[in-house]
Amino acid sequence: MGGYGTGRGLLMPYNIHDLGDVVRVSATFTDADTDALIDPDVVKLSIRTPAGIVTTYTYGVGGSVVKQAVGQYYSVINSNQAGFWFYRWWSAGYGQTAREKEFKVRTAHAVE
Repeated sequence: MGGYGTGRGLLMPYNIHDLGDVVRVSATFTDADTDALIDPDVVKLSIRTPAGIVTTYTYGVGGSVVKQAVGQYYSVINSNQAGFWFYRWWSAGYGQTAREKEFKVRTAHAVE
């Protein structure tokens, strides 16, 4: 299910999840010239909860960011708070790039 949020005056699509869902977020890194999949020098994922707490994970440290294949990474988020979640994949060095997205977690009404 999707919805639309506003950002900088534009309609932007976002996904809607139920409270307690495990949300998989992914990133694909490609060479700007050849469009071939690449592994950047550093891959990071920053997540901002609805409460405003930001946590950053780095591939190769702790296991929260998983490499699925060359240039393909993912992580899972426990959506334990209702509201808007923001996440930003970014890389440094070779393959430097960044992309930020969001999703919404709706409040549970059937349980306390």
